[in-house]
Amino acid sequence: RLPEFAGRLLTFIFVVVAWVLFRAETVAQAQGVYRGMFNPQTLGLEVLKLGKDWVLFIVGGLIVLFAPPVYALAEKFRPCWWNAVITIAVLVASIFCFVKSSPFIYFNF
Repeated sequence: RLPEFAGRLLTFIFVVVAWVLFRAETVAQAQGVYRGMFNPQTLGLEVLKLGKDWVLFIVGGLIVLFAPPVYALAEKFRPCWWNAVITIAVLVASIFCFVKSSPFIYFNF
């Protein structure tokens, strides 16, 4: 049995690697992305030049690695006005943050 941290890390890596197949338009494009992901020359410090995206990456990674599993949160959840306020705030923020249109992910399948 894996420690919880290792299990979360492996799950995250698997999802990131598998997601390439859904976002690539062709198999050749997916192969190019995989070559870039696993090429030792592309793992340099150029990643640090991402600016605000780097901060989002770190915060998101910390949430993925250290947040409790969803089923544990579901057992503790009790509907109240505070949960409603948080849900509405997250919904409104997501609407304003994702104004750029994105093609339907399963269009080519």
